[in-house]
Amino acid sequence: MSRHAPVLLPEETPTRVPRRTALAKLVGFALRLVVALTFLSELTATAAPSPTEYQVKATFLFHFTHFVEWPARAFAATNAPLTIGLLGTDPFGEALDSAVAGETVNGHKLVVKRLASTNELAGCHLLFLGSAEPAFVDSVLDAVKSLPLLTVSETDRFCQHGGMIRLYMADNKVKFDANRNAAVQAGLRMSSKMLNLPSVKLIESERP
Repeated sequence: MSRHAPVLLPEETPTRVPRRTALAKLVGFALRLVVALTFLSELTATAAPSPTEYQVKATFLFHFTHFVEWPARAFAATNAPLTIGLLGTDPFGEALDSAVAGETVNGHKLVVKRLASTNELAGCHLLFLGSAEPAFVDSVLDAVKSLPLLTVSETDRFCQHGGMIRLYMADNKVKFDANRNAAVQAGLRMSSKMLNLPSVKLIESERP
């Protein structure tokens, strides 16, 4: 089984048309999303025993970048990288770097950045917050509330505290909760296709 689902279409056969039409571009993009969504669903159902838990979770982070839409203001330029920041305990090791190596999303190269504090969040688009005390989690979420930043963690009740996605293990499978309203308030748009996966639970914030 490959590291994660391919998101590029097979190389096109040359035709007499000098460039792809707008319709062809839309079809190509839709097909890439279908491939990614299918693989994400399969991972949700059959995450263990191989690959490892954090290889699977790293692949989830990769696929989340395909099912969340960031506003244009989140990028310094149209070709700026899409940065995944890790704050706190890093459970991935090299798994996340391997999952995103050489990958792009809508023209943005995926890169991983390990952070020492929230002062280094500039330029990040997805923040994975390692396991931490609730007070620290709340302080981080308060600090990034106004930013177009997808927040992800494994911390219990993360979505209830205003986080956007919580990854967790249940019945030896990787699953996730999602807080769509928190994403909307940050200017992000989560795909309904992702949110409608059978294993996904939608959660509302319990704190202002």
